[in-house]
Amino acid sequence: RGVDYARLMGWLVFHARPVRVRRASGAEYWTTPMTGSPGFPDLVFARKGVVFFAELKDAKSKLSEAQQAWQDAINGDGSGRAVVWRAADFDDIMRILR
Repeated sequence: RGVDYARLMGWLVFHARPVRVRRASGAEYWTTPMTGSPGFPDLVFARKGVVFFAELKDAKSKLSEAQQAWQDAINGDGSGRAVVWRAADFDDIMRILR
């Protein structure tokens, strides 16, 4: 819902989605193929010179150390361009994307 709304509002959106992988043994697991430092935010939004990053978490989850490192690196200038979004924030998210 949120990604579709962001696109409707003119944002370019990047979201790396996990994939299910099956080992030769038949065991399956989820992974997000990537190169670089782990913990990169789930979503990137860009519109009219504004870029921000969103990490998606459920109500009880906390950032991993790697996710916190990305938040700190992005927000090191005090910009607040890296945010953590939870389902309870949906109304605020829609307002921001407008």
